[in-house]
Amino acid sequence: MLGPALKRAGLVAALALAALAGPAGVASAAPPVTVDRTADQVVLANGFVRAVFDLRHPQLATLQADFEGAGNYGRNLTSGIVLERNDGAEHASSAGAAPGLSVTVPVQTADAARVQIDGVVDDVNNPLVTSTWTLALNSGSRALDLAVDAHALRAAPVRAVRLAYALAPTSVYGFFDRGATQRLASDAPYFASADHLQRFYALGGGGAVDVTAAGQRQTVLVNRPAAPASGLEQVMAGSYPRLDAWDGGGWAQAASVNVAGGDSWRLTARISPNNYDFPAGAVPDGANMRLDDLRAMLTAVYGTAAGTLDTYALPGEAAPSLAAPTRWYGDGRNFYDPDTWMIDTALLYSGDPYLEQQARTLIEKSGAAMSSSGQIPHHFNAATPTYTALSGATQTGPNIFWIAAALQYVKATGDYDWLRAQMPTIERALGFLTNRYDPAVKLVNAPGPLWIDVFVRQNFTADTNAFMVEILRQVADAEALLGNDGLAGQRRAMADNIVAGMNDRLWAGDHYVTQLNPDGSTRDLVDYDANLLAVGFGVAPPDRAQKILARVDSGPCTHARPSWVSERTYGSADTYGGNTGDSAVTMGRIGWADAQARRRVGDRKTFDDRILGPVESDLLGRTWLTERYDCSGNATRAPYYYEYPSLVAMLLRETAYGIDVGLQDVDIDPFSRSDFRYHLGSVDVTYSGDGVALTLPGSGIKRYAIHGQRPGATYRITVTGANAQPPATAVAGPDGVLRFSAPIGPGTTVTTAPPGSAAGAGAGSSASAVDRTAPRLRVSARRRQRARRYLRVAVTCDERCSATLQARALRRRAGSLRRTLAASRRTTLRVKLTRRFRSARHRALRRHRSIPLTLRVRAADAAGNARTVAVRIRLVRKSHRARSHRRAR
Repeated sequence: MLGPALKRAGLVAALALAALAGPAGVASAAPPVTVDRTADQVVLANGFVRAVFDLRHPQLATLQADFEGAGNYGRNLTSGIVLERNDGAEHASSAGAAPGLSVTVPVQTADAARVQIDGVVDDVNNPLVTSTWTLALNSGSRALDLAVDAHALRAAPVRAVRLAYALAPTSVYGFFDRGATQRLASDAPYFASADHLQRFYALGGGGAVDVTAAGQRQTVLVNRPAAPASGLEQVMAGSYPRLDAWDGGGWAQAASVNVAGGDSWRLTARISPNNYDFPAGAVPDGANMRLDDLRAMLTAVYGTAAGTLDTYALPGEAAPSLAAPTRWYGDGRNFYDPDTWMIDTALLYSGDPYLEQQARTLIEKSGAAMSSSGQIPHHFNAATPTYTALSGATQTGPNIFWIAAALQYVKATGDYDWLRAQMPTIERALGFLTNRYDPAVKLVNAPGPLWIDVFVRQNFTADTNAFMVEILRQVADAEALLGNDGLAGQRRAMADNIVAGMNDRLWAGDHYVTQLNPDGSTRDLVDYDANLLAVGFGVAPPDRAQKILARVDSGPCTHARPSWVSERTYGSADTYGGNTGDSAVTMGRIGWADAQARRRVGDRKTFDDRILGPVESDLLGRTWLTERYDCSGNATRAPYYYEYPSLVAMLLRETAYGIDVGLQDVDIDPFSRSDFRYHLGSVDVTYSGDGVALTLPGSGIKRYAIHGQRPGATYRITVTGANAQPPATAVAGPDGVLRFSAPIGPGTTVTTAPPGSAAGAGAGSSASAVDRTAPRLRVSARRRQRARRYLRVAVTCDERCSATLQARALRRRAGSLRRTLAASRRTTLRVKLTRRFRSARHRALRRHRSIPLTLRVRAADAAGNARTVAVRIRLVRKSHRARSHRRAR
């Protein structure tokens, strides 16, 4: 193992070189591709994917995955991918094999395999269509490539010829050119479209299947409450009777079409199974953020944020929840108060071009419906814009958060032409707010609340004014980028004046009051949200910030989950329509404000332990989250809601990893992560205290600030690629911040490193200090353990590592666990056993005194080096006392 300092430098060097060379390749240590063939089946596997083709009942019968590539495959994600025909009756290739079925293996090496199955027919007794299936798998790949070449043996009328996927995950998502659609537990199981399908995936219940399909004349998505819960149909012949809507009729009402003998079709699909609840098809190869963080980010984005998109049915609109099968809040869409801002941000942080484009359509839809006074719609009822909240309030939030979303789109994509075209609309939206600014009071006179629509907050309110400081500064940056320096200066001056106004007029000793009224009276419920925003946006000076946080943290419910609303309850007289429900819950949006505040004052412990940590854990454990939590931390209100998953995505990108790609500045300031590579889409950041390698969206010259560097050290700045420049140097300040100016944009990589190190030496340098040493791993467990709900095991890594524990017994997965372990610290873990396994174990122990179980522990360090240790344990009846131990290294 390398020493810590050398290891960090080597890691930066290796990852910087990978960034310079483009997308990271598959590690040379990737497991080989294997092909196992018997009379009954053909099995392809490569550590990431295991696929089984059933030769007796021709179909792709098994799809399993291990996202980490160690061959610890999860559950089977399909009950069959089958050639089907409907001619009034259903026929399927899985009914039996034709006599002429044959298998050849044209390619079989450690790096790649290709298997060809000829003679797969749609009905063994009366075949109409015969086909050749080609399955291909490469070493290190998370995708199986499937091609089906089919042709008709004779002429016949049919309703459909199709390739049908029966899948286990519970929710389906379709990304079409026209827009996105999603369903879970649908009572209308079929969605047919002739539009081009860009991507299909299904996730939920402990796995996902991601498919890029081509060649079909129509695509049919399938979702139902019962197993198989999801599916996809690539239609070769025939037409589903109802297009572009979820439908319960099925193929029974389809009209017959005639196929001619010799008609042929070719379908292709890239199929990426995953043992986790997110689609894996577009995840970059190579090193990336912590596994739990990557899982949480992609589960949040693809499980929830993408599922809120209703853009196929209602272009440019998103709901606040999934369709499961109906959506909460009826036909309400595009709630920029702040729902759709948080959804937009999560979509944009995916780095997925399709989701970036979808976010833009949401922004444009609401912007185009702006009223003559400059007011952004609060939401849409289906296609109709509505300017007041469900409570009846007129909120400032829709204008503030619509502007924030528009600017977020530009930051994420570097689409400055779009910004230039939209800037007049942004200014009109801002004018709706600044027209309410009172220069005598130095505050905005708000007509209603910022982002909690049922709360009566009016006049000179703390919530709206705190956020106005931030939005004015963001708009000023946009104006400056476009060359409007005078207007930018005016925006910044107003922001500074509001800071002064809040401190002069709203301060009450240890917090800012709810509102100041025109007659000089005040109203105060000690709002946590407004005060956290004031700390996070720098309104509160340091001494006041500490007083605010002390009061917020004294609340009994503050961090039941992030974060509680207010110290005093909003009663019926304080709410519109007497709706007091939002006064007794936590809200993800306030958790975001809380994170801004903790970052401002450097409170990492609260951020990790009370804000990000609990909701990230909830998301990984549940996949979908509810709208709110109560004072005891119990999930409550609407299920499958956007807010907490979007919060997790925002906190990971903005705070934990500290990546802020602004309109004029790039700020890399990790708050609770170190020595990492963060790579999603066009954002590729490799970071350590010894330098960075950055490839980011945008264009032109930016001001860079890299935090956490060695104070006083000189760094070599190298720019390679599309906007290459001669090397330069910069010195980190006494605060450890390295500041310099350099180009930005796709194909441009900026690296910094001490002179002479590999990270700053360019693409041709040698990374001699690359860490290639796997962590040393010690696993200690009782050799005989009583049959409980869990296994107990102690694990020690000699360096910080991500540990994956997989238990198998009775030919099935028994349980799993993933934890990040500190260096050289013995950690006792409990691996919870699945309910299904416990039932099987109970039956087995009736017949046997004990049963064997294998526990595999895989530990991976930050450089991707991994070591696996296997321990054999015998599970015994509860009455048996087990004292012996086994230790493995």
